[in-house]
Amino acid sequence: MQKFNPPKITHACIDLGLLHYALTSDGEFIEVPKFFRKSEHRLSKLQVRLARKQKHSKSWKILKRKIAKLYQIIIARQHLDWQFKLAYYFFSDVSVIFVEDLQIANLVRRCKAKLANNGQFLPKNCGYAPPLLRG
Repeated sequence: MQKFNPPKITHACIDLGLLHYALTSDGEFIEVPKFFRKSEHRLSKLQVRLARKQKHSKSWKILKRKIAKLYQIIIARQHLDWQFKLAYYFFSDVSVIFVEDLQIANLVRRCKAKLANNGQFLPKNCGYAPPLLRG
């Protein structure tokens, strides 16, 4: 009779952030490639040429299609391809992944302004009032 060897369970934690795309439990920072920045020069050249054309002419429509194609195919699909490759990188050698579930909108929301007793607004650091203004 053969012994059953359970597979080794490996795990990874992924923390999504505002400054970096993700941080893994191994301490690896993952940055977002700047696909738009790389194609921005080419896109701006086409848009300048488009601005010089007469609106709704045949050459204007052709150039408009070129701009849409550049954005859709080159920029958007590169970003989608990068996301699939990143997902494959995470899931290829790991059996369990822990992902933090945060409401990003709550992290970047600003504090509501608060009034002191004398009618002045308190400083921006959310609820801290200097001892003179506390009432």
